[in-house]
Amino acid sequence: MLWNMRKLNFEIKISGVLLFGILLTLIFANSSCNGGVGSKNISEGEIEFQIEYLDNERDNPLIALLPTKMTTFFRENSSFTLIEGFFGTFKLGYILNFNERMNYSLLQILDKKYVYQSDLSKMAFGYQKMDELNISYTERRKKIAGFNCKHAQAIYNNMQDTVQLYYTDEINLLHPNLTNPFNEINGVLMEFTVNLANINMKFTADKVTSKNIDWDLFNLPKGYVNVSEAEMKKIIDDFNNPADK
Repeated sequence: MLWNMRKLNFEIKISGVLLFGILLTLIFANSSCNGGVGSKNISEGEIEFQIEYLDNERDNPLIALLPTKMTTFFRENSSFTLIEGFFGTFKLGYILNFNERMNYSLLQILDKKYVYQSDLSKMAFGYQKMDELNISYTERRKKIAGFNCKHAQAIYNNMQDTVQLYYTDEINLLHPNLTNPFNEINGVLMEFTVNLANINMKFTADKVTSKNIDWDLFNLPKGYVNVSEAEMKKIIDDFNNPADK
């Protein structure tokens, strides 16, 4: 019984790590929005994305333990996105320092801290490969957090998977999708649906605050051990398979 409980805890924790490692990269480069309904061209502030799980908790108990929001801090074209899972057991963060042309993918599990560094020519760690990605644009429109948003569909994985996207071109940002596969979309992602780890969910920007953000927030924090992409993957794989140790 004790082993089963430990195994459940590990599975829940790593499911959250993997799930949000993939999800964060969908929004990392889009970390800016308006300072209130109708305002435009803001370049500094904080945004909260609400996470809505579209499946029934009775069918997937993991949903009850997953976070319901993600916070992004941005200044001009740099951003810091953070999400905490499983009652603070792990933290997953991402820093895009545009001035230094660097990405920092941060992972904390209990008291262990790791960082994978790369330049802006590479995708962030944790991104699920999207083969043969095709983006199609529709005439659908809606307002999200005060912005007029356009609709697009990203179809990949041999036409088996589709991500519904809403984006706005009313935010004055350069290269808003620089580090994700949607770089052809000239706008900031404001809402999208996705199915990952057999969980259907929707991310929506809903609360945005215009505020001063310290540049230090976009620097690599102290106490993190530098690892390669392969080492980061192994850390997560090992955590995901405690029985193999």
